[in-house]
Amino acid sequence: MENQLKKYDQVQVEIFNDIKNKIGNNVSLVESVADLLDLSSDAAYRRIRGAKELGINELLTLCTHFNISLDNIMSLSNDHVMFRYKSLDFSKIEDYFSYMEDLASTFKSMSQAENKEVVFAANDIPIFHFLQFKELAIFKIFAWINSIEDNGTVLKFSDFMNSVASEGLYDCYNRIATGYQSIPSTEIWTVKTIDPIISLIEFYTEAGYFETFEMPLKLCKQLLELIDMIKNWCATQQKNQHENGEFKLYLSDVELENSFVLFTEDEQKSCLVKLYTINSLQTKHGAFINETERWIKSAINKSLLLTGASQKERHKFFNQQECKVNSLINRIKKLEIELRQEKICH
Repeated sequence: MENQLKKYDQVQVEIFNDIKNKIGNNVSLVESVADLLDLSSDAAYRRIRGAKELGINELLTLCTHFNISLDNIMSLSNDHVMFRYKSLDFSKIEDYFSYMEDLASTFKSMSQAENKEVVFAANDIPIFHFLQFKELAIFKIFAWINSIEDNGTVLKFSDFMNSVASEGLYDCYNRIATGYQSIPSTEIWTVKTIDPIISLIEFYTEAGYFETFEMPLKLCKQLLELIDMIKNWCATQQKNQHENGEFKLYLSDVELENSFVLFTEDEQKSCLVKLYTINSLQTKHGAFINETERWIKSAINKSLLLTGASQKERHKFFNQQECKVNSLINRIKKLEIELRQEKICH
């Protein structure tokens, strides 16, 4: 208990150091704290130098006003990490809308920051890319729901899409995609990053979740368009020619064991740990972020940069991905022919 109190005293000092850095040397730290907490200058000073512990309401007021993360405060040692997790219950579709609106707000805020970056270690295609193709984006949700539900019923994709599709959702998708494109980003892929979506389309086609073969073929077409989009970003080093959308893509020779997203927004950093298909855990825990940054830096150092001058390797990689999709298209068309022949025979 004594060690925890010493740790808290240290954290309290660090909080005020952080506040001092945020307000600058031209503003009085004592006066700022006194005004915000409605204290005398002497009472504020005693809290700043650690002679008086902050109350929980004072702590929350300071952290909220100065945008200081509580993760490091509540984690009394580096082996305790606080994560933010928002459960998604698709029996209440508004939960998903709220989740996506939060993501849109995150990118809007980041796009206005002076220092900003997104780094993605991707063992699956980042969701930001799917959002420009509404059927593909909704198919990802559909597949995720079916992976966690086990009620024995078969929900057709067309029925699900009709139940969630709305102009408001598509507008949110566009805002997220546009926000991502306005932020410099680095992504690490492998030759297998595209495989999860290909496997999903093939599985749900063979399992009869599509009423016709038109939809899975449309998903494949959109996937080819997505690949072409990323290929163009690599060639130009910009996302859709956006002024601030610098883009770097690395190809890792080894499979990525983790799927992390690192966000930088001015002095604030956060990390997403991808879960399942569309959900994630989020933290601002400094030690965890530092370790994740080291892991990502190591992965980048062992990877091949496809952006810019690596034309030969870039062409080889994207041609390989396109071949995977075209092979799936051929398998779907073959399955369609086989089913037609079976109907004729019967």
